[in-house]
Amino acid sequence: MSPQEAQALIGAITGPLALMLSAVVYFRDRAIVSVRVGYNWMDIDSDKPERRTTIVVVTNAGRRAVHVSKVRLSARGATDFLFVQAMAGVTLGEGSEPFKAEAHQDNMNPLAPIWWRVRAAVTDSFGNALYSDWLTERPHWANESKAPTGAITWNRLKNWGRKRVF
Repeated sequence: MSPQEAQALIGAITGPLALMLSAVVYFRDRAIVSVRVGYNWMDIDSDKPERRTTIVVVTNAGRRAVHVSKVRLSARGATDFLFVQAMAGVTLGEGSEPFKAEAHQDNMNPLAPIWWRVRAAVTDSFGNALYSDWLTERPHWANESKAPTGAITWNRLKNWGRKRVF
């Protein structure tokens, strides 16, 4: 085997390996943002003993920094409920503390009749809307509003499907 053939063989082996490695690094080094919402948290700083808050937690589990803004509760056919403290947004880097936006549930009454269609939404720096899971339990602010038959089961199925898709 001549030196030119040996170099060609080495190039034929290492070229595709370098391509595979760069693809792995590209897909690994991205922002992975998760949005969770917690209802019925007690507000310990308030003067009212029964005042409850809703907290939206945004976490970056990826390697790239991402800027998130416009934290809101969203439902089709209804006006979004914006979290005012999150309007300016925040940049979440690798290993940074999760961003928490909270609001009192006193103002969420317009969403009460359709509470099973509500989920938290966040807009990131790329313009993507990132969503939390659909509700499977009636939050405190929904008062006595009942979900239609099968709506909670459908929400559980959609949440299960979201976790299975890559």
